[in-house]
Amino acid sequence: MQSEEKFIEQLKKAGLLTPEGQINFKNYSLDHPVRDIKSSDPHKFSHAAYILCQMINVGREAAMRVLFDAFKENKHDFKRLELIAERLEVIDNDEYIDFIFDFLENTKSSNKSSRFIKSLIRFFTRYDNHPKVIERLERLTKNKNFSYRMRRHFKNAKADVLGEKPFSFYD
Repeated sequence: MQSEEKFIEQLKKAGLLTPEGQINFKNYSLDHPVRDIKSSDPHKFSHAAYILCQMINVGREAAMRVLFDAFKENKHDFKRLELIAERLEVIDNDEYIDFIFDFLENTKSSNKSSRFIKSLIRFFTRYDNHPKVIERLERLTKNKNFSYRMRRHFKNAKADVLGEKPFSFYD
């Protein structure tokens, strides 16, 4: 017990824990997430995506670049992209929102990509009344590169962001 308390005190002194005992992502090293986002282990990969999103959330610009690179490096591996999408955090940053929407718009709609696209749609519904998200979802509702059914999902997601109705893939 004493060694555990000593370890926690060392982490606090190093700036890796907040006074409340939470991980301080402002001071967290990028080394592990950069290494693990390239790992073939899905657990390490998913955890790295989570850490990068937390770092972005506290304003770490470098973490955003690493996450963007991970999207680009895995652009044909929809299982890995889905793991990233599941970890994405709602961040009010236009560059972040635009990147994810641009990536989605450039993703060819297919049976393989549909789960990934649906993960991104669910992600976007977490934004409440966000003008940029509403505008970009509206553009997707008119994008003929997506099927009628997928465009309807974008329309439903837009309604959810506007607070008009809960989003469902069954509508």
